Amino acid sequence: MQLVMKFKQTLGVLGALLMMGMSGMAQAVPVIYDFTGSGQIESYTGVGVSRVTTYSGNFFGTVTIDVIGTPTYMDAHEAYSISAVDPWVDIDFQINWLGGQFQPAPVPDQTHYSLVSQVWDDRQVGGDAIDSVNVNQTYVSNTTGRTSHAQLLLQSRDSTWLTGVSFPELGLAPASSSTWNRIRFSEYDFDQGSTTYSNGFASEIYLQSLVARPSVSVPEPGTLGLLCLGFLGLGISLRLRRGLVAGAT
Repeated sequence: MQLVMKFKQTLGVLGALLMMGMSGMAQAVPVIYDFTGSGQIESYTGVGVSRVTTYSGNFFGTVTIDVIGTPTYMDAHEAYSISAVDPWVDIDFQINWLGGQFQPAPVPDQTHYSLVSQVWDDRQVGGDAIDSVNVNQTYVSNTTGRTSHAQLLLQSRDSTWLTGVSFPELGLAPASSSTWNRIRFSEYDFDQGSTTYSNGFASEIYLQSLVARPSVSVPEPGTLGLLCLGFLGLGISLRLRRGLVAGAT
C-alpha cells in the first residue's frame, strides 16, 4: 500500500515538472546584427540648432534585437509598439568609429524612456506601398533636457521585401525609388526656453551591410526540463523496483 501511495505521489511530481518544462519550451533568442556604413557626426555649437561636422568616415557596430512580447497594435499592414513597460522588442545599439563609440544609456534625472518598434508591409503612403522596419531607443530628462537616442530605419518601395508584420529577420532594404538603410544616433542637452542644443552631437550612418550573426544552438528550458525528468524517472523507477524486491523477500 505504501508503495502505491509513493507511486501516486511520484506521478504528481513528474506531472508538475513536465508542465514546468513544457511552459519554457518556446523562448526567443536575441539576434545580433553586425553593420558597417559611412556617415558623419555633427556637434552642436550651443547656438540655436547650429552644428558643425566633427567626424566624417566609416562606422561599424552591432544592433541587438530581442523579440520579447507582442505588438501594441496590429492589422494586415502595420504592427507597432511604443511601450517601454511592455515592449514588443528589446533593442541595444553599439556604434563605433575611428576614435569613438556610442551606446544609448540612461541620463541623469531621467524622466522618460521609450522603446519603439514598427513594421510595415505594403502600407499605403502617398499612393505607394511601403515596406519598413523602424526600431529606436530613447532616454530623456525633461528636467535637464538631456537626451540619448539611437534609431535603425530600413524602408523600401519594393513591396515584395516583407511578407507580413511579424518582426522579421533583418537585412538591408532592397533598392527602390526610395530606399532607407540608416542608423541615426544623438546625445545632447536641449534648453526649451531658448530652443538651444548644446553639449552633444547628432549623426546619421548610411548602412552598407547589415548581417545577422549565426544563432548559437542552446538547450531551451523545456529541453533541459525533459532531460531532468528522464533522470528523475529513472531514479524513481530503480527505487520502486528495490522496494518491490524488498517487499517480496
